[in-house]
Amino acid sequence: MKFILSFVVCFVLLVGSTSFAQERASAKTQVISGDFVGLFLDGGEFHVQYEWKSGSLNSWFVRALLGGYQSYTGLGLGGGYRFFIADSRALTGLALAPVAHAYFFKSGDLGRSQLFFSIGGELSYKWLFDNFSVEPLLGAGLAFGGEDISYLTKVRPYLGIYLGYAW
Repeated sequence: MKFILSFVVCFVLLVGSTSFAQERASAKTQVISGDFVGLFLDGGEFHVQYEWKSGSLNSWFVRALLGGYQSYTGLGLGGGYRFFIADSRALTGLALAPVAHAYFFKSGDLGRSQLFFSIGGELSYKWLFDNFSVEPLLGAGLAFGGEDISYLTKVRPYLGIYLGYAW
């Protein structure tokens, strides 16, 4: 009988202590990082991202993009709001994020420019090692606007590995 009672008490304590695990505070509040993976994919994009914690379970980020496609050179600005899930806390762990981007591509050879707006979502996981961050992500986006940049005018999956500094 004592064994069963001890087991029940231990079980309740273990389950009860993990039910509030998501409220753990993260020591870091900001991260700046860059993604070089896009340089090897269509569009040759390089991304720089700044992220800041807005609560114990969420964060905002803004992103600058530089890319090239055929004779076009492009700049972009984007952002999103991350929801950290599955026993994660803001700036570390598993996160989902709705994202939006605006791209401006210009071709000096053709004398044309294209403006795109993209909406989508991302799934990411961030590790912090002291002040160093590693964040692989998988996303999908749909762009609206110009027609000459074919890789943007469809639903497209994308990958990224952001490496950065956290403080």
